[in-house]
Amino acid sequence: MDSLKTGPIYETRSGDERPTLTNFKYFVQPVWWSDQDPNASYMNPDQIQMEWDLASQFYNEMSWGAFTLDYEILPQQVLRNASSVNPGWETETDRLALELVNGQGYLKGKDFNAVCLLYNLARDGPFSGSGGYGNVNGDFLWMSYPLSYSVIRHEIGHNFGHFHHHSNKYYLRDPEGIGGGGWHDGFDMMSGGNGFPISHLSVASKWFFNWVPSWAIVLMAPEGSTNACPKCQASGTFIIKAFDDVNQPPTPGDVMGIHIPILAEDSTVYSYWLSYRAKNDALIGLSVHLTWFVLGDTFGSSVDSLNYDAFGNTDTVFDSFVRPGTCYVVTPSLKLMEFKVSNDIQPVICVDSIKEGENITVSVSFFEPETPPTHQVKIGEQVELECFESPVPVITPVDLSTYSILHFSGTGSNGVVTLSFRCPDIFSNETSTAFFYDTYPFSTVFYGSPSAYGSYQSISVTAEECCSPGSTIKAVGGKVVKVTSSSDFLHLNEMQIHDALGNNVALDGRCFSRSSGWDYRRDCLNDNITAQYMDTCNYHVSWRDPERYEFCVLDIAVDIVSITIYPWHSPVGTRENDSISNLQIEIFASFRDSSTIDNQGLENGQSIMHGLLETFSIGFSSDETTPKTFSVDLATEYDCPISESSMRKSIQYQSVHDNTWVLIPRDPGVEFGKVAFVESTCKVTECLKNQFKEEGKCEQCPDGKYAPVGSTSKLDCISCPSGTRLFNPFGSCSLTQELELIAESKRWRIWTPSFLTEKGWVWDVTKLEFYSNVNCDKGSKIKVSKGKLSDSANFGSGWGPENALKKNGTWRGLQDSDGIIWIGVDFKRNEEVRCIKLTQTDHVIANEIRVQGYDEKEERWMTQHIAKNLQGGENKI
Repeated sequence: MDSLKTGPIYETRSGDERPTLTNFKYFVQPVWWSDQDPNASYMNPDQIQMEWDLASQFYNEMSWGAFTLDYEILPQQVLRNASSVNPGWETETDRLALELVNGQGYLKGKDFNAVCLLYNLARDGPFSGSGGYGNVNGDFLWMSYPLSYSVIRHEIGHNFGHFHHHSNKYYLRDPEGIGGGGWHDGFDMMSGGNGFPISHLSVASKWFFNWVPSWAIVLMAPEGSTNACPKCQASGTFIIKAFDDVNQPPTPGDVMGIHIPILAEDSTVYSYWLSYRAKNDALIGLSVHLTWFVLGDTFGSSVDSLNYDAFGNTDTVFDSFVRPGTCYVVTPSLKLMEFKVSNDIQPVICVDSIKEGENITVSVSFFEPETPPTHQVKIGEQVELECFESPVPVITPVDLSTYSILHFSGTGSNGVVTLSFRCPDIFSNETSTAFFYDTYPFSTVFYGSPSAYGSYQSISVTAEECCSPGSTIKAVGGKVVKVTSSSDFLHLNEMQIHDALGNNVALDGRCFSRSSGWDYRRDCLNDNITAQYMDTCNYHVSWRDPERYEFCVLDIAVDIVSITIYPWHSPVGTRENDSISNLQIEIFASFRDSSTIDNQGLENGQSIMHGLLETFSIGFSSDETTPKTFSVDLATEYDCPISESSMRKSIQYQSVHDNTWVLIPRDPGVEFGKVAFVESTCKVTECLKNQFKEEGKCEQCPDGKYAPVGSTSKLDCISCPSGTRLFNPFGSCSLTQELELIAESKRWRIWTPSFLTEKGWVWDVTKLEFYSNVNCDKGSKIKVSKGKLSDSANFGSGWGPENALKKNGTWRGLQDSDGIIWIGVDFKRNEEVRCIKLTQTDHVIANEIRVQGYDEKEERWMTQHIAKNLQGGENKI
C-alpha cells in the first residue's frame, strides 16, 4: 500500500520507512457565472480566508502537526461558457476552472495540487443549493459562497479518498446499497458527524496517511505471528487511547487502534478496525468498523467503511458501541460473505473498562467454531424451519422461561420471514420479544451479551398492546420517569432512580430531552457524575420550547421506591435554580416508539408514554444546591391505552444470505414453563449465487459448480473456468495456483482474468510464439500458420487473434462472459509446448498469465504454467 503513496504530497522522513501525507495546496478560484453582474455578486476575500483558515487548522490539529493544508485565493473571474441557468456536470465546470487558473500563469503540480471552484448559487441544477462537492481521491472541489469551514473540511475529505461511510443497518446490508442514502456512521465528518466540532477521519485513515504510526497500531490474526504477519497477535488485552484528542499525539507505547487484516481481492484490501473516538458522542464505547481500501490514484487509495452497530435493532446510531462489561463477536457482513476467509476471522471483543474521554481497555481473541466457549445462556430449544416458494404457516410453542432459537434456512437472496406473536394474557407480566440476525447470535449465547448485539430488527409484544378498550392492565413497575418544568428553563445535573434494593437503575437506562439548550449533551442526566458547573455536564432544555421536560427510559419495568434529583449547582449564580422552582415528576408504565428520538437524543414532543403510575410536584429555591430524594408509591394497574384490540403482532424480516436466525430471550417476569405461541412463514423468491430452485426450495449446485443469482434449474449450474474453483459455496470462481501437467496437446492457450491486466479490461499482444524447447531455441519454434487461432473476444476488425502472428500486428483482446481474456491455437496435431515468447504493448499488458493445454479425454483445459510479473515488450515464459 505504501508504494502507491507517491509524489510531492508524501514525504518519507528520516527513521520512518512509511511515507507521510505532509502537504496539499488548493488554489481557490472565486467566479461569476457568465450571465452574472460582477458588481452584484462580489465575494468577500476575508470571509473566504476565515473559513479556509479554520479548515487548515482543523487538518493540522487532526494530524498533530504532521500535515499542512495550504491554500491561495485567486482574484474573482468570470467562468466563461457557464451561465447560472442549470450549469450541470456536462458543463465541465472543473475543466473550465482549471483553464481559468492556467490562464493566470499557474501550473498544476508546480504551483498547486488541486482547485476549489467557488461559485454563487446558480438558478437551478446541481449548483443551486448551498454546500459543495468533492471528487473522491481526486483534485477538484466545488463550493458555494458564502463558505462554511465544516463543508470545506468534509469536501476535502472526499478529495483525500473518502466516501460517505455507513452503518451496518438493516436496509444497508446489501453491498449494492452501500454508498447510497440511509444511515451514516454518524461520528466522523465523512459519515454524518460533520456537525460535531471534533469529527476526525477514522484511525484507519490516519494510519494510512501515517499520522498515526504503525507502532501505535496492534496487528491481530487468528493464527498469531506468521511469516506473512510477524507482528500479528492471536489474543491480548490492550488499552486503546483516543485517536481524536488533538492534545494527545501518539507517543511510544501508545495503542491507538487494532487492525485485523481480512483479505485482498484485486486492488481492494479489507480489514476490521477497533478504535476509541472520545471527542464527540462516540465516547461511550468501542467502535468497530469494516474498512476497505481501493488502491491507486491521487492519494494512493480511496477508503470506505461500515460501522458495526452493536445494538442494530434500533433506528439510532448512538447505541452503536460495544459497552463496558460486554463482549461482541464480529461476524461477516454481507459484503464479505462470499469470501471463505471471512468466516475464519471472527474477532471476539470484550470491553473490560472505559475511562470516558481518554481510553478504553479491551480483550480481543478470535471465535473458533470447532472449539467454542461454554454457553453463557441456556438454549431450551432450537427449531429448524425451511423456506419455500409457497410457504404454509407454522405455529411453534416457545418456552418464555428460557432462551429459544428459530433457524430459517434456504432463504436465498431475499427470502422474507414473517413472524407473529399471539397476544399474552392481559393479567400477566409476560413480554414476548424476538431478535433477528443474519448469522448465529454468538455474542448472546456464548458470552451472555445483550440480545440486541448483532441483530438487525426486533419485535416485542406485551399485554398493553393486546388489551380490550376500557379494561385495566396489571402494572409490573415503572418504565419512564419524566421531569417537567413550568418555568422558562429546565437545568438538572443528575437524576437517580432507586429500586427496593437501593440500586440506581437509571444507570441501565437512557435519558432524553424534548429539546436542547446551550451546552447540551445527551446521556448527561444519568452518567452518575454529580458536581458543580463546570466540573460536570448538565441537561439544558431550550427556553424557546413551549414545553420543557426531560425523561429517562429504564431497561425494564422496575418497582421504583424513590427518586433523587440533583439541581444545577453553579458557584457564580443562582438563576438556574430559579427555573426549577416548580417541577412535576411523572412515572409511566410504558414507553412507545423510540424511533421518534433523533441521533442527538432529542424527542421533540413525539414520544408516547402510557400508564401514569405516580405524579407529584417538587421544587428548588435559589440557594438550594443539594439533592432531594422523594419516596414513590406506584399504582398496581392502569387503563388500557388502545382503542382497537388485536390478537397478534407481526413483523417481516428480509433475509439476504440463505439464513435467518431468531432469538427469543428468556422473560424474567414469567413463571417456569410459561409458553408463547409463535406463527411464522418463510417465503423465498430468488436463490443465491450458486443455487437453483427446485420444488419451491433453494438447493446448492453440486460438485463445486456455480450459477448466477436467481437460477431456476440444476442445468444452470456449470463448472468454473479451468484454473479457477469455488472456495466458498456462495462465492465466485477464484484463481488457483494448482498445475495439472500433461505431456502434449493439440490445443494451447494463454489467458488472464481481466483484473490482472494493467487496464483492467483489455490486453494487447503483438507477438505470440510457441516452442518445444524450454529455452525457446530458434530451431524449436512450432509453426502455427496451419493452426486455427481463437480468442475470448477482441476489439473488432483489425484486432483479431491472427494479428499476434503478423510482423506489425496487434491482437487487442477483451474478456468473455467469465471475465477471462485469452488467445489460443489449435495445432491440429499433438504438440509439446515447453516455452512461449510473448510480446505485449506497454501499459496494455497482462501482469500475470496462465499457460493451458486442452485434455481431450477429460474435456477440459489444464494449467501447465503460471507466469507472474510480466512486462511490456518481450517476455520469455
